[in-house]
Amino acid sequence: MMWLKSNGQPLDDTELEPIKYIGGDGADGALTVAAGTTNISGFKNYTTITVNNGATLNIQGPTIACATGAVSISGAITSDSNTTGYSCAEQGHIGTAGLGGPGGFSGIHWLRHQYQRVPLGGGSGGDGGIMMSAGEPGSINTGRCGGGGGGGAGCYAGGRGNSGGTANLSGAGGRIGADETTRGIGGNPKFGLCLETRDSITFGATATVTLTGGNGAAASDADSGNGAGAGGSALQCLAIGNLTFTAGAAITVAGGNGTNTTGSASGSGAGGLIGFWYGGTYTSGGTGTVTGGTATGATAGQNGLFFQTQLTSL
Repeated sequence: MMWLKSNGQPLDDTELEPIKYIGGDGADGALTVAAGTTNISGFKNYTTITVNNGATLNIQGPTIACATGAVSISGAITSDSNTTGYSCAEQGHIGTAGLGGPGGFSGIHWLRHQYQRVPLGGGSGGDGGIMMSAGEPGSINTGRCGGGGGGGAGCYAGGRGNSGGTANLSGAGGRIGADETTRGIGGNPKFGLCLETRDSITFGATATVTLTGGNGAAASDADSGNGAGAGGSALQCLAIGNLTFTAGAAITVAGGNGTNTTGSASGSGAGGLIGFWYGGTYTSGGTGTVTGGTATGATAGQNGLFFQTQLTSL
């Protein structure tokens, strides 16, 4: 049996105990998506996970999918949008200059087994601009564009892009007006996914994983702020055996775009996180996209993080 180090140091008994359960107990049996779409969410204990070419595994909430045996992805992994909240990453802000949200820093140490804050997350969302137009004599109408959401970490979603501010018809310098019907709405992030196994993980040549943040929507008049892009979410994979990312496979956790349709641009979402831990060998070749979103005239979302780390034995 292989034991693991953390930052090059042996783990103590309390840290070693959870590692024996990497990959779960297989209580949910084999997951085989042969065709069509299968939806999952939450914590799952499979014996094997197989997604065939042409089939789709869809994530409907933060999901940790464990397997005692091999994980083989040749089809698509998609995710529903998180419309009810955000978790690890911060959503953009609506304040002065529409500050972008910081990236997620509540990463999962050893994935599901021990939860502590570690610096594994996507980038920070881009800032939004301030809308300005002439109002009544002696006044200026202002509306504030939302900031982009931060990139996700763990199995959670990236930050939501903030909606734009409404026009301040009194010209009194920065307050949000009462009419919210014209502001642009921020994009929603996707739910994230953690895969872990005591065996191997293979992303075949036809595999795709898409956890991209939603784009912001434009305001419907020139006095209100545009909506910002959401942050990309996270895919984290741990295999005690080999991890193969075959040429042709594509994983995308990019940030959503802001918009400048009605004037000053809203912020864009940051790229999310792709994390590969493996105990055997890593075979590269696929494409991992963690870029931040863009909007002409505003700060782009920061790029996220794509890393590969080999687990070491004592």
